Parts: sequence; structure tokens; C-alpha cells
Amino acid sequence: MHHRTAFIWAGMLTAAITAAVVLATGIDNTVHVEAAPAAAPAAGSETHAAASQLVSAAQARQRIAAVDTRLQPQVDALQQQVDQLAAAAEQKQGSVAALQASLAAAEAAMTADDQAYAQAAADLQAQDAQARSTLDQATAELQAAYAQLAARQTQAGSDNGTADGSHEEHKDHEEHEDHEDHEDHEEHDD
Repeated sequence: MHHRTAFIWAGMLTAAITAAVVLATGIDNTVHVEAAPAAAPAAGSETHAAASQLVSAAQARQRIAAVDTRLQPQVDALQQQVDQLAAAAEQKQGSVAALQASLAAAEAAMTADDQAYAQAAADLQAQDAQARSTLDQATAELQAAYAQLAARQTQAGSDNGTADGSHEEHKDHEEHEDHEDHEDHEEHDD
């Protein structure tokens, strides 16, 4: 806001100085144009009027010169402020350009990171799917092996049961025969 006010004041002072210079130049031209016809007549009153106009023009020039001298330091100070503001604006434009370049680099890095993340996520999903497939296959093989083992144990159990049953029958039969033989011996002994 301070910079804007300084620009406005600089513009107003420049306009005032320009107006003063135009006025001084216009008065000077007016005086010469009016002084030429006044010199032609030899009348004294007209010469006096022309002389007073010349004096008035000289006084106007002196006043303008005094105003110009008085305002010149302010104009110089304002010009210096304008130059400083222009330099600061150029520096800020350079800073903005550097920030824009940094922002573009950061956006490019973010895009690269996003792509790397997406690739890593896809790789992990593929590895997960492969691991699940391998696990499912191993689980199926393990279940098949358990089923075969259970079937063998069941078959072995039934074979053992049959073998145990005939062994017991054979043993009972032998005991029965022994018992009969023993009875036969006792009868022969009698």
C-alpha cells in the first residue's frame, strides 16, 4: 500500500512540474508573440505594457524556478523510491521465477513418487497373489496327503482288526482243541 501511494505522489508531482514547465514555456511564447506587435507601435503606453508583461513573465519564470528548485529534492527522492521499487519488483519477479521452478521440480518429483508407489503397489499385489496361489496349492497338497494317510490308517486298522480277530479265533480254536485233547487224555488215563 505504501508503494502504491508513493507511485501516486510521484505521478502527481510529475504532472505538477510538467504543468509548471508548460505554463512557463507558454507564458514565454505568449510574451514574445505579444511583445513583437507591441514593439511595432511607437506609443509609450504600449511599450510600458509590454515591459510590464516581460517583467511579469520574468517573475513567473523565477517563481517556477523557485518551485522547481524547492520541489527538485522531493522529485529526486520520489524518483529514487520509484527506482528502488522497480529494483525490488525485478528481484521479486526473480524470486517468483525461482519459486515456480522449485514448484515445477517438486510437482515432477511428486509425480515420479506417485508412479513409483503405484508400481510398488502393483508388484506387491502380484507377489501377494502368487503367494496366495502357492499357499492354496500347498494347502491342497497337504489336505490330499492327510486324506491319503487317513485312508491308509483306516485300511490298516481294518486289516489289523481282521488279522486280530482271526488270530483270536485261531487262539480260541487252539485252546478248545487243547482242552479237548486234555479231556481225551484224562479219559484214556481212566
